[in-house]
Amino acid sequence: MEFPKSIKAIDSEAFSGCGNLYIEKFPQSISLIGADAFAGCNSLYDIDLSGCSFNGNKFNFDIFKDCNLHMIRLPYGTETVTGDIENCTVFFPNTVKVINGSLDRCKLHFTSKNPPTLKRSGYENTIYVPKNCTTAYYGTWGNLNNYVEE
Repeated sequence: MEFPKSIKAIDSEAFSGCGNLYIEKFPQSISLIGADAFAGCNSLYDIDLSGCSFNGNKFNFDIFKDCNLHMIRLPYGTETVTGDIENCTVFFPNTVKVINGSLDRCKLHFTSKNPPTLKRSGYENTIYVPKNCTTAYYGTWGNLNNYVEE
């Protein structure tokens, strides 16, 4: 699937259940993806939304609920992240301030020296943090995770 460069929004459940859907790239023009838009799209593995800016600066992992994601790069400017994800590599922009979801057994990459507020737990993650920031992230994420300075 190749989206036109002018597309701005993808409706809720637009591609839900499309098991053979493959998307090479999301255009930067996308500013909204509705709930469960790609739920159950098992052939989606790597998603790069880093060039997009979502309306309201919110991102919900449930857009990709029941997918088989291996990697996702969140949209730049995202401030609040919600929803649950597991067994995935996640790249967070330095604008993320709040995470209100469960992130388990993931590889989480942060570039901000200040960890986002965590409203729900996450465990068995490998958390990649900037140099000299392990203590700050440990204070937020706790001892059920591993930390690596990048």
